[in-house]
Amino acid sequence: MQVIDQMADRIQGLERQVFETLFANEIGRDIYRMKTYLHELRQVAEAQEKRFAMLSFRI
Repeated sequence: MQVIDQMADRIQGLERQVFETLFANEIGRDIYRMKTYLHELRQVAEAQEKRFAMLSFRI
């Protein structure tokens, strides 16, 4: 989860650059793709975390 949070922080930094860059549209599209991927990655990580918690609870 820490890696995902670090990626989210990096994406937020890129979002700030959108307003400072002439190529804002291109950067905006890249950010949207990264945020979509990050959302999917977070869902997978959270599901795995829950599964590990359930398995450790049973042991």
